[in-house]
Order: sequence, then C-alpha cells, then structure tokens
Amino acid sequence: LVPSVSHHFRTPLAAIKGVISSMMIDEQLPTVERKVLLSSAYHETARLERMVSNLLDVTLLESGKLTLKQDYYFIPELVGNAIARTKELLDSRTVECKFDKELPAIKADGLLIEQVLVNLLENAAKYTPTDSAITITARKEGDAIRMEVVDQGQGIPPGEEQKIFDKFHRGARSGQGSGLGLAICRGIITVHGGSITAHNRDSGGAVFSFTLPFSATPDLTQEVAA
Repeated sequence: LVPSVSHHFRTPLAAIKGVISSMMIDEQLPTVERKVLLSSAYHETARLERMVSNLLDVTLLESGKLTLKQDYYFIPELVGNAIARTKELLDSRTVECKFDKELPAIKADGLLIEQVLVNLLENAAKYTPTDSAITITARKEGDAIRMEVVDQGQGIPPGEEQKIFDKFHRGARSGQGSGLGLAICRGIITVHGGSITAHNRDSGGAVFSFTLPFSATPDLTQEVAA
C-alpha cells in the first residue's frame, strides 16, 4: 500500500507546501498571482482528498463492511449529478448523453453509482484531448440496464482490458493515478449484482461498460396520495 500511494501523496503535498511558502516569502504578491497560487493549492487539495476517499472506499469494499443505502433512482438523475461533480475536470470536453426512452428505475445506492460514473468520467478526462467528446449511454438489456462511458482517447493498451480494474495496477500509459478508481468501480458494481468491462473502439478510444439489475418499480401513486 505505502509504495503504491506514497508518490501520489507527496506530489500534491509538495505543491501545496510550495504555494504556502511562496505566499509567506512575498506577502505583497499581486492579486492575480495570489489567485493563481490559491487556485493551484485548491486543485491539489481536491486531488489529495479524492485519493484519501478512494483509499477509504477500497477498505470498506474489501472488508465487506460497505452497507448499501438503496432506493429507487432514475439514470438521468444519477448521470446529471456525476457530470456536475466533474465539471471542472472535464474542462472544455463535450459530454453527450444517449438514453433509451422509458428506462426503468434502478434500486441502488445512488451515491455509490454516482461515484462509479464520477470515477469513469475522471478516467476519461485524464486520457483524452481537452476538445474531445465523451458519450454516456444507457439502455435496457434483458433484466438489467447497461451503461457505457465512451471516450475519444488513445484507448486501453492491448492486454490490459481486465488488468486496469486491479487495485494499484500500473498501466503502460504515463500519468496514471493511484490505481484505485477503476478498482472501486468494479467493487461497487459487483456488490450491486452487476458487472463491468472495458474495451477499445474500432474508431479509437475506450468504452467502459457496466450493468445494473433492476426490479419492478413500485406503484408510487398511492404513496403520493397519502
């Protein structure tokens, strides 16, 4: 654990320390420079926070102590929340959503499914050009809903289509993160009774696909009336 994450902790901490040091040395920094430094510190702090959160999530998943807080959710709601949470990371990328009409609601832990989508969007943003498009699709497939996050990046290195879901996996692509985001996705989808896979598109880019089972949505009309 320590060798795997130590570098990824030291980098943002060093950046934050550098910002504080610069502002302490020169207390008369122009406003514009101060804003740039503070923005840098903010983003590094957010990066560090995501890594700590990922570590805690992995611990809960592996210990079997993750308790699902399930309720009925509609896919567009979960996707919209995930896009809002990753707005800054997505930068100038275009996100297109393609959903089948009349998708059934799923009974799931909404926050955890949102986290899966957030991790996949972060992954797509990390390995794609800033002016590229990301497509999120959802369709009914038997007794499950299949969702896909499709990007226009370099794709997945051959032979790593399954390995990238392993904890602390170091892929052939440079700039890899802590190696936890996709492992968490697999853990969350698995405890929901679904599955997750990844493959490359013939036209370029990667496709991350996962399924979520659904059951009959309860009749809410009586509850609303009550």
